[in-house]
Amino acid sequence: VDQRTWGRPAHVDGPPMVTHYAGKSRIWRRCCPPRAAGANEKAFAVKFPDTPLILAGALGGPICIFLTTPLRNALTLASQDAQSSAWELLANVFQAGFASGWTGGWAPVQ
Repeated sequence: VDQRTWGRPAHVDGPPMVTHYAGKSRIWRRCCPPRAAGANEKAFAVKFPDTPLILAGALGGPICIFLTTPLRNALTLASQDAQSSAWELLANVFQAGFASGWTGGWAPVQ
């Protein structure tokens, strides 16, 4: 099959069809149809997420990490101390005062 005529009989008048398929296989033609005019401009357009989604990621994520810092610190202590209970580990996290539980909590937020 002559790909310039797309299998049209040779006796059909008219110029050969010029498409982006020139030199491509049948599988390419089936799987990759031609794009509409102006599709390339749309392909490079950047679409940003909605504002609530941006705020959830920018504010909600760091806040959740910060609020769970005492638990993360307790899990760090638990990895080295298999004998203590969960309450004992949390007591160790807060042994220097309430604010000591958030040691290292600002690192992921900043």
